[in-house]
Amino acid sequence: LPILLAFANGFQECIPSMPVLKADRSSSALRAVPLIESATTNILHRLDFSLMDPIIKSEVFSTAAHVSLDLGTFAVNVTPLSIQFLAVIGRLFCIASDYVPDHTMLPEEFAYQLSMLAISSTALVRSLNGLINANRQALTIRDRKCFAALFRPSGVTIMQFKMIMATALEWKEFS
Repeated sequence: LPILLAFANGFQECIPSMPVLKADRSSSALRAVPLIESATTNILHRLDFSLMDPIIKSEVFSTAAHVSLDLGTFAVNVTPLSIQFLAVIGRLFCIASDYVPDHTMLPEEFAYQLSMLAISSTALVRSLNGLINANRQALTIRDRKCFAALFRPSGVTIMQFKMIMATALEWKEFS
């Protein structure tokens, strides 16, 4: 809360007060852009300065870790690949939030975070591998007919069908 109050006070100081005359009102739209640019530049400068404190950096990383790890739970249409990507990013933020304040980590915390990062990374690599193999998969006429007759009516996308073809389905010919 004190950080938000300090940010709000800094935001009020960043916006310069300009007197507006009646004659200037027609040209006020032209001056709005430099006013906004100077305010955002001042805010970003203050944010960069406030982020020099390791405790604040740690809190920002911790919050970013919670957001990225919990975002898949609250989002409606999230793919498994994006959930796995957010899990890897969240684990990196967790490690950063613990390491930044004093540049040390407890061995058990390091082992836990490293194992969770390895598990998240493995799941992400497997998903990316399946996606890459699906993009390389060329569909034959028989594959397209199978997709149109069986998979499209059930709501499967062409990319999902390609991933199924790359990982699970194989045509067998019997004579």
